[in-house]
Amino acid sequence: PQRAKVALSANGTALAVWRESNPGDNNYSMKAARYTPGVGWGAPESIEALFTNVADADPSVVIDDQGNGIAMWQQDVGSNPTVYSNIFRAGSGWQGAVEVTGEAQALASARIQLAMTPDGRAVATWFLGGGLGALRSMQYNAATGWSAPVTVAGSNTSRIMSMDSSG
Repeated sequence: PQRAKVALSANGTALAVWRESNPGDNNYSMKAARYTPGVGWGAPESIEALFTNVADADPSVVIDDQGNGIAMWQQDVGSNPTVYSNIFRAGSGWQGAVEVTGEAQALASARIQLAMTPDGRAVATWFLGGGLGALRSMQYNAATGWSAPVTVAGSNTSRIMSMDSSG
């Protein structure tokens, strides 16, 4: 496993995501496992949708108080990586990976960050590389899904994400 990230909920449930080498080829997959208190870690599973390479960039994962979570990562699609997300719903599992940005990330690291409220609302940010250099963001609501991406700031922006309980 490479570039592992773990998110822990208030009730002790956890989600872990990581990049793992595929046996038999030179590509990497995005893997995930769930920890349930009193039960332990579940079996790892692939959560990406494509048979292309998961980029060598840090994924991000968050979890709410009910055990629902979101994983995001950069996936190579041709020569331009894009950002993908997969939603975890407590009781039904991973919902399926989808491309959420609709824009190529050039060859730069997207430097994805996620933050989530206890009730499951989330915000994602990533850096759009190449000549477009910009900090992009989108919001997530369980009822409506992801909002459209918007530009938040120019390319020379540092950030650390967090949210309070009201979002």
